[in-house]
Amino acid sequence: MHKQTNFQHTFFALLREPEFRAKVESSKGFCLRHFGELLASAEERLPNAQYEWFYDTVFPLMEENLVRVKEDLDWFVAKHDYRNASASWKNAKDAVARTMQKLEGGYPADPILRKDL
Repeated sequence: MHKQTNFQHTFFALLREPEFRAKVESSKGFCLRHFGELLASAEERLPNAQYEWFYDTVFPLMEENLVRVKEDLDWFVAKHDYRNASASWKNAKDAVARTMQKLEGGYPADPILRKDL
């Protein structure tokens, strides 16, 4: 049996509510760490219908948003090429921070993660 965190317990309890499922469906997904935690225990914690919803909804949501973050990060890198100096930033100005957030969950600009030098 997988040890359940407070995050998992809360997520699986709220998943019974249609309003919460709608919020998840309209979200940008999870950081990979939390997504992995949910995956590790979803099958044993969720009834079949909710597990099917989780699998059919959250996997495409994660894939779509990982592609979005990657495209923004790719443009961030391309924007630093002198040939793109006058091009729009689009959504890439904070792409590195958002990529870090998607990978691990923390946002570098949060006070707890900032270090005053």
